[in-house]
Formats: sequence, structure tokens, C-alpha cells
Amino acid sequence: MLCSVLMRRAPLLISLTLSALAALFTLVGSALPLRPADAQPPLVRRVSLTGAPNALTDFHRALRAGRARVYVYGASHTAPDVYTGELRRRLQARFGDGGPGWVIPASPFPFYDHAQVTLGGTGWVGRKVRYREQRRDAYGLAGIALDASGQARARVRLREGHSDRVAVHFLRQPGGGRLMLGVGGQMHAIDTAGPRRIADSFEVALDEAVDDVSLRAEGRVRVFGLTLEQQGGGVVVDAFGVPGARFRDQEPWDEPTLRAQLRGRPPDLVAFAYGTNESDQRRVPIETYREHLRAGLARWRRLAPRASCLLIGPGEWPRQRSDGTLAPRRRTNQIIAVQREEAQLSGCAFFDTFRMMGGEGSMTRWVAADLAIEDHVHFTDEGYRRMGAELHRALMEGFTPR
Repeated sequence: MLCSVLMRRAPLLISLTLSALAALFTLVGSALPLRPADAQPPLVRRVSLTGAPNALTDFHRALRAGRARVYVYGASHTAPDVYTGELRRRLQARFGDGGPGWVIPASPFPFYDHAQVTLGGTGWVGRKVRYREQRRDAYGLAGIALDASGQARARVRLREGHSDRVAVHFLRQPGGGRLMLGVGGQMHAIDTAGPRRIADSFEVALDEAVDDVSLRAEGRVRVFGLTLEQQGGGVVVDAFGVPGARFRDQEPWDEPTLRAQLRGRPPDLVAFAYGTNESDQRRVPIETYREHLRAGLARWRRLAPRASCLLIGPGEWPRQRSDGTLAPRRRTNQIIAVQREEAQLSGCAFFDTFRMMGGEGSMTRWVAADLAIEDHVHFTDEGYRRMGAELHRALMEGFTPR
């Protein structure tokens, strides 16, 4: 009899059960919104540093001490000081403003800029290593020098912040001319002549901060840069970028010049943002690239043994087919793999820009979102700022206050 009752009420029970399930799915659906099938991945992905464990120990120690210096070397991504400017802004907001840092006082080439200053100058010739310009010379810490052979002028004005410690870095050389440094309402005359070529500097410590510095050269003079810093410490981030540069372009930089300047400004973190231009060198065996990278990192280990080391990998740069469509540049993946491996072996950290962008095909999305420009290589200012923000976040992972 019980069985017959259940059989008569089965349709009702099934109906009630289905109603309850429908109500449950409606409730869950309202709490957990569904992702559309065609939703795109995030434009900027969160990435963590890889490479050697504890690679940033020295850098984090300097941050806790309230005085840290960061050098970022690279190519055209680095030259305009946008992602590095964002990194500087965020680090200084948390750990103290150490000033704008190293500035080339007159633009040595198109695309050079500094986020915190405006530049103006005449009469200078920029010197650098790029492509086939491989002459061994004293290029200085930035890999860029300004030469004057007669009259030359430069003026640097701070857009934001101040400096109460100003220095001009120059080459002392036989037959050297005269420099005039204008700061704090006074002119300081500097004789750059000397018995041999050697890096030197002239520093002025001020009672009050300034935001305007001038420079005048008479005769044969080579200037490596100005440093605008704060006597009270804080963080300084120096951006040293040359458009078209590769890591191996540092090989002709005169080492005694580098050592002399590093003694006065030892870094706590040295970062190398190369790889984009190397990814277009398909005729160079990847193992040859590995050898140059390994030798360059070993050189910096000798030059700055107490500094943390960071490799910043290339972003996506698709190649253009003959029909105008875009295809992946396989060499980029090879460059990234080598950089990650060599970072591990050399005690460096590795930041994967390619992965941060979203991987293969991401450059097209970045261009559509106005984060990159139509050449499908370089970012817009907003794209670089997002890169700087993500780089800062990755550098701060694992940091513990004192």
C-alpha cells in the first residue's frame, strides 16, 4: 500500500525537488557571478620574481636602513624614465625621498628624459655605445657622456622635489677645459685638466634645497652627469637607458671609470632591462647570447659585489608577416628562458615582463587598450606606469620591516 501511495505522489515530489534545486541555483548564481565565455584575461598580470632565492636581501636591508640606491640599465623602454619614474615615486613615498638622482644635464639623444626634471642645453655632443658604435671609451656610470669642444650650456630644473646635495661628474683629462656649476645662487669654477684620463666629481652641499642648476663648459670638456640628491637619505632610483642598446653594449665601457664612480655611489640594487633588441638578432646563436649575458653579470658582480641583482625580461614584440599580420617572435621565448636560467645561476632575481603583459598575443590587446603604441614594441606612458607599479609590487614581496 505504501508503494502505491508513493507512486501516486511521485510527480508531486519530483516537482517540489526540481523547484528547490532551481531556487538553490538562483541563489548561488546571484552570489557567484558567472564569467562570460568570451571574457579576456587581465591586461596586467601579477607576477612574482623568480631566479635565485634571497636575491634581494641586500636591497631590502638597505631599505630598512632608510638609504637605498637603485640602478636600472636598459634600452628604449628605460630611456624616457616612465616605469622607472613610477618605481621611484612608489619607493620614495614609502622609504623616503633621496632626490631625483643621476641626470644627464642636456638630452644626449631623442627619447631621453627624466620624470622629475626638465632639461635644456646647447653645444653638447652625446657619446654612447650602440649598434656598430663599439669604441672602448670612458662613458661613465650611465653609459652616456656629453662632450663639449668650445662653448656649451645646460640647465636642469626640478619639476618636483628638491635637492640639497648637487654634484657634477666629469672626466679629468690632459688639455681639459673649464666647467662652471651654478647652484644656490653661486658659480663654482672647476678645472678639468689633469695628467691622465680619470673620472672625477665636484660636489656642493647646501644649507637650503634648490630646484635649479646650471652648467657651462669652456674648451674640451666631458660631462657624465649631474646628481641631485638629499643629504638626509631616502631612496634614489637612477634610469640609465639607451635606445637600441643590448647588454653586450656595456663591454666597451671603461672599467676604471666605472670603478671610480661606483666608489662614490655604490648601488644596493642593479637591474638590467635588456632583451628586446637581442630578440631581433636571429643570426646570433642563443648560446652566444648566453655567454655575453653571463660575462656581463659576472662583471657587475666584481664591480658591485654588495648589490642585489635583478634581470627584467623583454615584453612581447610580435613579428610582422609579409601579408601584414602578426606572429609570435620565437626568439623572445628563448631570451626569456636564458635570462631566467642565468639569473638563478648568478644570484639574481628575474622579473617576467612578457608574462606580466599576458604572454603570447598580449601586445595586440595592450595596443587596443592604449597601453602600448602601434609599433607593437613600446608602451604608452600609462602602460609603463602599470609596469612600474607591478615591478614595485614584485620587489616588495617578501620584504619585512625592521
